[in-house]
Amino acid sequence: MNFKISWKLISCPFNRHIFFLVLLSVAMPISYATWSALINNFVIEIAHFSGVEIGWLHSIREVPGFLAIGVILILFLISEQNLACLALILLGFATGITALLPSFKGLVLTTLLGSIGFHYFETVNQSLQLQWLSKEKAPIIMGLLISVGSFVSLAAYLVIVFGWKPLSFSFNFIYSIAGFLTVIISIIVLIGFKKFKTSKKKKTQFIVRKRY
Repeated sequence: MNFKISWKLISCPFNRHIFFLVLLSVAMPISYATWSALINNFVIEIAHFSGVEIGWLHSIREVPGFLAIGVILILFLISEQNLACLALILLGFATGITALLPSFKGLVLTTLLGSIGFHYFETVNQSLQLQWLSKEKAPIIMGLLISVGSFVSLAAYLVIVFGWKPLSFSFNFIYSIAGFLTVIISIIVLIGFKKFKTSKKKKTQFIVRKRY
């Protein structure tokens, strides 16, 4: 009975919105899960980093998270829907060229670009979900999207673990394929879906509360 209720909630009239969000949920972890799974091995085996460089790299990776408020300024120029796709394209591009720049400066650049794409995507992705999904559907659909992302991440890990030696994978090959898939899916979503309208009125001013 629960399955029937869930399916009813997922169905029309928001199926195009949901399909859009599902595709984004597939595109993001292809790059992010691949990057995070291999980066420590890559920087040690190929870039020959010490603990100091690795520490700097992961510290720099978190900087865009603190600066995600910059999304507000960008949204004056483009819609959240388009920004989500462009952020994923940036993430995919950064992942794809990671192995081509095996130096401290090169990896700082790709890590920073990828982190900007990831954090900006996560910010607007959650906003789109809350705008497009009703209160009745939101818990089920958001759970579904998280499940899709987790499944794709698991698939990426399994491909790396079981395919690395038997198929003679290289860092460059895996990073390039993962980045390429993310970019292609994101471009298809960007071009293939017209801008969706929302019935919810957005607030355009800052709201500061003592407690959140």
